[in-house]
Amino acid sequence: MHSNLERMHAEPLSGYLLQGSNGEFVFLDPDECVEVVRAARDAISTKRLLIAGSGMESTLATIALTNRMEEEGADVALVVTPHYYKGAMMVAALENYYGQVADSPVLPIMLYNVPAFTGVELPVEVVMDLATHANIIGVKESTGDAGKIGLMVRETQEGDHGRAAEIRRRLIASNKAITTKFGVAGLKTALDMLGVVASAAPARVRT
Repeated sequence: MHSNLERMHAEPLSGYLLQGSNGEFVFLDPDECVEVVRAARDAISTKRLLIAGSGMESTLATIALTNRMEEEGADVALVVTPHYYKGAMMVAALENYYGQVADSPVLPIMLYNVPAFTGVELPVEVVMDLATHANIIGVKESTGDAGKIGLMVRETQEGDHGRAAEIRRRLIASNKAITTKFGVAGLKTALDMLGVVASAAPARVRT
């Protein structure tokens, strides 16, 4: 990881996002998640934003992991929708979950909607309601639904709407390719082709 981060020092990046879907967050236990953040913060300048995935299935577990991320130098927590009990993840449940997390003394929160993997859709109305919370600062919307994203931008975003729309337009194709077509394996292969170490060597099986 250090070598990949060092390669990006010269890139005009505002920061880094760790432990999203392409970071295979679901395969790490909480201690490993914290170690990833610790190692990344050691490798990158504190002038660059460090966003770290900390969403768990329970509210208390999410708050606890987010607090640990903050201790290790994360600036923002990326919180994916809870999804094990999909049928119960209605508007009220999602608003209650994110509201309780954001009300706690934790990092600023980014909502994370990736229904291709979770099976749970974060409705626009929930995003609009949560956008009024002082500790909820943004959303990582991974559906690639241009209409939905445009509505969220119109209803919640302040500032340069024209630039926001242009950034969104450029990301739609790559988001679809990663999320719904080629997946994590395809992304790793593409990074390997670019000389970025993305794929670990397979473990040898003893017989």
